[in-house]
Amino acid sequence: SGSLNTIEGVMLLRDIGTAHALRGELASALEIFAEARTTLTGLGALGTPHGAKLLSSIGMSKRAMGDLRGALEVYREAERIHCRSGTLETPDGAGLLTGIGI
Repeated sequence: SGSLNTIEGVMLLRDIGTAHALRGELASALEIFAEARTTLTGLGALGTPHGAKLLSSIGMSKRAMGDLRGALEVYREAERIHCRSGTLETPDGAGLLTGIGI
């Protein structure tokens, strides 16, 4: 308990990263998202809707920094996860498609 090495911990890190991004601290947000991604990968859960949500957050920050190629790469990875898990037609999936520009 109290560990960030859980799905809940990863989602907390995502929320913290999002708060940094909203303040314009994009490099800091991406560092936090990278930690969350590493943890989620270690848990074997990057290919879940939680992973897709994290990847969408990474894409939004990359896009805001002007890294459009990097943003599209992680958006597409998130889209593949949503398609495999049948969650593309959810609010998170819709947000992802909006981010991609579809």
